[in-house]
Amino acid sequence: VPERDLAMSLQINSEDVTVLRGLMYEVLDHYLGFPPRDWVAAFDAWNRQRLAQGVAALDAAGKQARKASRASLPAAGYAGAYADAWYGPIAIDARDGRLRIDFRQSPNMAGTLTHWQYDTFRVDWDDASIEPAFASFALDAEGKVERITMKAVSPLADFSYDYQDLLFEPVAVD
Repeated sequence: VPERDLAMSLQINSEDVTVLRGLMYEVLDHYLGFPPRDWVAAFDAWNRQRLAQGVAALDAAGKQARKASRASLPAAGYAGAYADAWYGPIAIDARDGRLRIDFRQSPNMAGTLTHWQYDTFRVDWDDASIEPAFASFALDAEGKVERITMKAVSPLADFSYDYQDLLFEPVAVD
């Protein structure tokens, strides 16, 4: 705050921003002459509400999935080499009727695709610390995969899981 000759840096060894943001506003209130407020509690309440909404959204999504729907293709029809202009190559393999995905440039990003509904599959990564995603396959007029788009399963997923920015298209294998 230049007009008050005020600068601050708050650092904590945690990914939980509730305390960090709360302390920041409490310090600002103090130096700017505002009445004290328990900002940590306010952000905690907001975060708990956000988490409850996220859990409810995940629960609703699970109930809305068209479990009776079938994929358009057998597992082998989705298998192949794909690439995104920004990310690079991925591979989808069909083994024993199951699909596996491998993000070639990210060693920990390999996982299993489980049919969710229609031509959308849930990706559960072998490394459980990676946010699950939905992979949706779009088919061309001949019934072949034309592209794959993705999105995080959870509405609470960290913004750094930028699945929504990926557009994988088939690539020829040498």
